[in-house]
Amino acid sequence: MKKAIAKTKNKIASGLTVLMTLTRRHLKMFFRNKLAFIFSLMVPTIIIIIYIIFLRNLEIGAVDEILASYFDGVVDEGLASRAHTLVDAWMLSGILGVSCISVSFNTCYIIVADRESGANRDFASAPIKRSSIIASYFLFNFIVTFIICTVILIFSLIYLGAIGAFSISFANVMGIIGTMILSIFSACLLTVFFASFITSSQVFNSMIAIISAAIGFLIGAYLPNSMLPEGAQYVTMFFSGTYSTGMFRNLFLEGQFNDLLAYLNNSSLDPSSVNALLTDLESSFSMNLNFFNHDVNLWFMCLALVLFTLIYLVLNFAFANKQLERTLLGKFRKRKQKSVNLKEEKEEEE
Repeated sequence: MKKAIAKTKNKIASGLTVLMTLTRRHLKMFFRNKLAFIFSLMVPTIIIIIYIIFLRNLEIGAVDEILASYFDGVVDEGLASRAHTLVDAWMLSGILGVSCISVSFNTCYIIVADRESGANRDFASAPIKRSSIIASYFLFNFIVTFIICTVILIFSLIYLGAIGAFSISFANVMGIIGTMILSIFSACLLTVFFASFITSSQVFNSMIAIISAAIGFLIGAYLPNSMLPEGAQYVTMFFSGTYSTGMFRNLFLEGQFNDLLAYLNNSSLDPSSVNALLTDLESSFSMNLNFFNHDVNLWFMCLALVLFTLIYLVLNFAFANKQLERTLLGKFRKRKQKSVNLKEEKEEEE
């Protein structure tokens, strides 16, 4: 019994050692290619810059119209500035939601590159488990995506603090980090699943270009779901990124709304008008999602994200693992088997 337990422990330790060794190898390859790292970081940074220069005034104008309708066109500067901070927090939370997916997709180029470079031959010839090889790609993808998204989160918090709009509690910051971890894990499962079926870097690059352009709109990161046509709203609800973005927004904007509520309670508006104004703003910023005329709040978003993650996990176990094993290792095994067969045939002829 003791020998069996010791043997099992040795196998686990050996598997973990292989996993960490392969993961370090992938990380070294990724960070050695400085352009790949810079590009992964630059994509969300460029989106933030475009928002600040071009989109911010458009979003602020929409908020000003809502405020003006309640204050007969006269909105004081204190109220306007508090409402404008909602726009900044809303957009930054959407960019963070997009980054969890787009960065993970970009990171998957290592899988395709290993197929094309023939690195899979070394893996296949080594006496290691196939599961360790596949798991190393998941772990590597998660680590890189987490690092880059953490940088984006820090930048977002610094920006909000710099413009005097930092109203996020410590509990909400912890909630944002937890949501980011779950979102990245879900995104990694999804992206590696798709990458497992791609064998050409040209196809992969084309796929990245399409996804990078569309993903922000598909998950409602650039436009509130309430502004989309009804049919489009329902389509976005079938993407896991929609729920992670919604969770980010609730956590980013909760403090901003509390600050705005405290200010409105001291204004000339009566309580019913204050509630109506906050309801309009919450609707404009898609704090709650509309799933076939049913409101989806923060906790249901979390539940939906967990369910999507479980679905992706099942898909990976059912299809992606076998596909990765075939595409990464299958060709080498076939060649090796062919050479063995030829050798046996020669021996029989002799």
